Amino acid sequence: MAYQPAAWDGDDLAATLAGSDAPLLGLAGSSVADRFRSWTGRSGKRYVFSVFRLDDTARFADWLPTDGGAVVIAARRDAASTLTSLLIESIGPCPQAFARSEHIRALLSKGGCEIHVHLLASNATERQAIVDDLRRGAPQAR
Repeated sequence: MAYQPAAWDGDDLAATLAGSDAPLLGLAGSSVADRFRSWTGRSGKRYVFSVFRLDDTARFADWLPTDGGAVVIAARRDAASTLTSLLIESIGPCPQAFARSEHIRALLSKGGCEIHVHLLASNATERQAIVDDLRRGAPQAR
């Protein structure tokens, strides 16, 4: 099954969702600090994401569950290492289709370098609620 992304305007979304990047406070200074981030939605809720290099789709795809879904944020960093979101989306029921899609190449061409993955939502309704919360506000990566 080919992955079909939702309609979005990457340039408008990136301008709206610019955030700052920092490790989770509980992991600061640890060897895994750069592998996790939290994003805060308009509601004030914080969501923890695992971080992967966007160009390492094999590792990313192998790490994803074979069924279910995930919330993903594709991001790029500027020269000052500021994180900007290119895409916030719920993927499922087969997340590997996203990881292996041509859409990844498009994100790389827009400067995407990281994919942030949230697996803690238990169903499609919860995943969509998280996506909506993150898209509504100007979420900040922490």
